[in-house]
Amino acid sequence: MSKLKLLIAFALGYVAGAAAGRQRYESIKSGAQKVASDPRVQSAAKKVGTTVAEQAPVVAEAVKEKTTAAASAVAEKVHGSDDEQAQPPAAPTGTPLS
Repeated sequence: MSKLKLLIAFALGYVAGAAAGRQRYESIKSGAQKVASDPRVQSAAKKVGTTVAEQAPVVAEAVKEKTTAAASAVAEKVHGSDDEQAQPPAAPTGTPLS
């Protein structure tokens, strides 16, 4: 009998919580729609979109230049270390120690 009471209490709590959660969701959704439909927000969003569209080529070119430079630097380091390993060790100079 106590398991049945526990199950009923759980079900009632779940239903009540779900209804409260749905009300809160609807409240948040309504607030977000009001903000999104505000002409000031729409104007700002258009300005941001325009700025992004104008600056995208500039940013893309800068990124391209930086990645090319970085790739060249890495290639130099990799090839430079290969050249050092390919050379035979230098012959010792001076008089041998006895």
